[in-house]
Amino acid sequence: MPPPPGRWFAVILLQYNLRDPFWDRDAGLFHEGFKANGVDSRFVALGDPAMVQRPDLVLASQPQMEDPAWWRQWKLEGVVLYSWALPRFTRVTRALKEAGVKVVLVLDADGVRSPQVWFSRYLQTKYVYARMERRFFPWAVALAKTLGALPRSHYTQTLQHLELADRIGVPSPLGMQRFSRFLLHCGRPDLVPRLTLLHHPVASHMTYNPAVRKQPLIVAVGGWERLVKGAPLLVQALARALPRRPEYRARIIGSGREALEERVGKLPPEVRQRIEILGPIPNSQLGRHYQEARIFVNSSYSESFGIAAAEALCCGCSVVGTALIASFNYFCSEASGTLSCNRSPALYCDAICAEMAAWDSGGRDPARISATWTARLHAGQVARAVLRMSEAP
Repeated sequence: MPPPPGRWFAVILLQYNLRDPFWDRDAGLFHEGFKANGVDSRFVALGDPAMVQRPDLVLASQPQMEDPAWWRQWKLEGVVLYSWALPRFTRVTRALKEAGVKVVLVLDADGVRSPQVWFSRYLQTKYVYARMERRFFPWAVALAKTLGALPRSHYTQTLQHLELADRIGVPSPLGMQRFSRFLLHCGRPDLVPRLTLLHHPVASHMTYNPAVRKQPLIVAVGGWERLVKGAPLLVQALARALPRRPEYRARIIGSGREALEERVGKLPPEVRQRIEILGPIPNSQLGRHYQEARIFVNSSYSESFGIAAAEALCCGCSVVGTALIASFNYFCSEASGTLSCNRSPALYCDAICAEMAAWDSGGRDPARISATWTARLHAGQVARAVLRMSEAP
């Protein structure tokens, strides 16, 4: 019998609070996944230890985490680390290595780390975020950031951080190849073998339920007040697709409800009355909506992975998104979705209608979609993948 796995912590270098859903995603779900595999685990974040309200939560200051002795006290085999390879957290990663801890560093990214990987895409993403930040002359800001990111020297500290990791996890196959090109451009082919496909975990309650009838329903989930989520495109695409199939409805879930209602309110009544707008709801209640829906639509400019789409797949939905996003090429690869080649409303409408037709013709099987993606994305499966890679030489 193989020896039982040692203790693994899931670490996210964000300030812990009681407001954000730390336990429903990212490191919180890695922690749950480790526990599901019988591993002694804790969830670790930055914060005041006085805030600790549960035995599996560990909070510490960054100076504490930069001390190898602090990590040694836990007698760890390894950690899954959300540091995003940011230079300001390099001392934490170095302390882990000096303490003899295996580090699996999660890159929350689609692989376009530098303009050399995809210049126009890098520039557009910087522009979208400059607009979100309400910067003056956002194109100028985006161009300056893009040009400033061209020299290899710009990435020296990032590479110093990455070389401390035993494994570097990227959440999609195409994103992993893009990140490989980034490392090769930087003259670090030695780091390429450390790259590994490591999905973002999905909660185990996200699964297909045959007792819940799949309806002619489209669902979209996001923080719609954020420009990057593409609320205008979503509404425009629905306005084109729904008139073509009168039996279909749409349900939009998430924050930014007022702006969505204003946009939807301008549509013709026969379309407007078939779009339901909900506010944000707890993750524990989202599964029912995915289980009822056939199609999930993502209208974002950019995603590192797209956790809502991953949850929908686990619940037996097919997905629509743009081919520009690395993870959506993956999500649509198993008879489980259709890609729009760009972000135009007409081409998104085509993709949505293609999915409607696929459901009509029997080309979409919710039980099979769910079985395929839960086997890859459920937290226990993703944590098991970490344990397996830690055993490899």
